[in-house]
Amino acid sequence: MDGRGAVEREAVLVAIDVGTSKVVALIGEVTRDGALTIIGKGAPTAAGLKKGVVINIDQTVSSIRGAIESAERLSGYKLESAFVSVGGSHVESQNSRGAVAVSGPRREVSREDVDRATEVARAVTIPSNREVLHVLPRGFVVDGQEGVKDPLGMSAIRLEVETHIVHASATAMQNLTKCVGMANVRIDELVASSLAAGERCSPTRSASWAWPWLTSGPAPPIWHSSWTVRRCTRRCCPSAATTSPMTWPSASRPTSWRPRR
Repeated sequence: MDGRGAVEREAVLVAIDVGTSKVVALIGEVTRDGALTIIGKGAPTAAGLKKGVVINIDQTVSSIRGAIESAERLSGYKLESAFVSVGGSHVESQNSRGAVAVSGPRREVSREDVDRATEVARAVTIPSNREVLHVLPRGFVVDGQEGVKDPLGMSAIRLEVETHIVHASATAMQNLTKCVGMANVRIDELVASSLAAGERCSPTRSASWAWPWLTSGPAPPIWHSSWTVRRCTRRCCPSAATTSPMTWPSASRPTSWRPRR
């Protein structure tokens, strides 16, 4: 990304919210102290979308390009890649559990063990026309002991992880990905818009993560759900919705959809 002054690429976050009524492109600059300042925005009226799903490729591409061009003019940056939101009734979710034997001669839970358990949970059977967007760890069970929030370093034989799987229509994601690509933007990550909206409302959100400001409209009703006090809507994640906050350890940051390089 080319830009003003000597600001490095890592100090810039870009997000595109593709909605039914408008497409919003946001460019934010992160300062050394972690503060995030929006320096570019484009929000033309959307065309080619219905309920967050692409119904006309050319019109959607034109809307995305319009948002990008406006954001670039205001910021002075050339947009190359972005986090992109995925919304609509096709975004659904379910709970899943994965279990593995703790590896290593000392039998202490490592980050690798957590990752392996999460991958097992991710292997939950979903229809072939669906694709996983996020795997959100909800909690851990260590040798039958439930309620463990951070298992790293614990002595154990068996590790289980309870996760929340967010998935979406594969064709809807493919069409959205195609439109963004035709607008000459590389996708860093696709993010469920309900999670992005909830993260934006979190008082503990981090400016180093694009989700907090990926949605431009009013946030939906929220319930605490996962990583760093994430929120989900009842519509997106009914089984994960809860009224009490939950903060996730560094070992259990959610895994998300990224384009296949």
